[in-house]
Amino acid sequence: MKTLSQPTLLILSLSLLFLTLHFPPTQAKFAGLGIHRPNSPKQARQLAASAAHDDESGDFVTFYYNQTLDHFNYKPESYTTFRQRYIVNVKHWGGADTNAPILVYFGPEDRIDYAWTDIGFLTENAPHFKALLLYIEHRYYGESVPFGSWEKASRNATSLGYLNSAQAIADYAAIILHVKQTYSAKNSPVIVVGGSYGGMLASWFRLKYPHVAIGALASSAPILYFDGVAPGDGYYSVVTKDFKVTSNRSNTKSVIISVSHAHFRYICNVTS
Repeated sequence: MKTLSQPTLLILSLSLLFLTLHFPPTQAKFAGLGIHRPNSPKQARQLAASAAHDDESGDFVTFYYNQTLDHFNYKPESYTTFRQRYIVNVKHWGGADTNAPILVYFGPEDRIDYAWTDIGFLTENAPHFKALLLYIEHRYYGESVPFGSWEKASRNATSLGYLNSAQAIADYAAIILHVKQTYSAKNSPVIVVGGSYGGMLASWFRLKYPHVAIGALASSAPILYFDGVAPGDGYYSVVTKDFKVTSNRSNTKSVIISVSHAHFRYICNVTS
């Protein structure tokens, strides 16, 4: 069986990205983290109402940590701080006396408003392991924006320069240690969890801060794409193969051509 050419794979990859970003997905539950996403405005409102109800019940409590802007320099401006949001749930926690674990969700490039309802892995496993749940929002997202506002944070390359993965996982380390101290949980083991970009952060965190977390769950995290460990077109080749398995070759080509045309029209509209 012939493999698709690189240009065709590129077109398919862009088309799939276009579909992902610009068409409402069907409700999905990803096996790794049990992530639930709404597929309609009504379902989104129901999810928000459910999250608000959980929050009002007192199970999920929001806190703010005075986070250091720059963890790696000693210039005066590096000691500037901003408020970083994190959420704690101790409903099922066995307590520090039993060395009960702490499960930490690493917020990706998004708000964490509905993280406790989105990420089933944590809430479903907390009762069994008697775990404390901790959700941390990524810097520059949601309510965790330095310089007081997104407009000020994004005004130039200098202010945006503090938005990177190294600073993000240093943030997470600081908050985890703060929470452990707050709850006198010095001996409670920590497992960090994330999906996609958040999963990449979880895996890097385990490598960078092994004294803070004893393990990491990286779900759908493309960490093997770096340094040529995995082929760059690996995911798209699998998707293309799925199309071929479920339909005949002519239909596969029709899908690629149709979606590529739609993507091209979108690019033209954006750039015009």
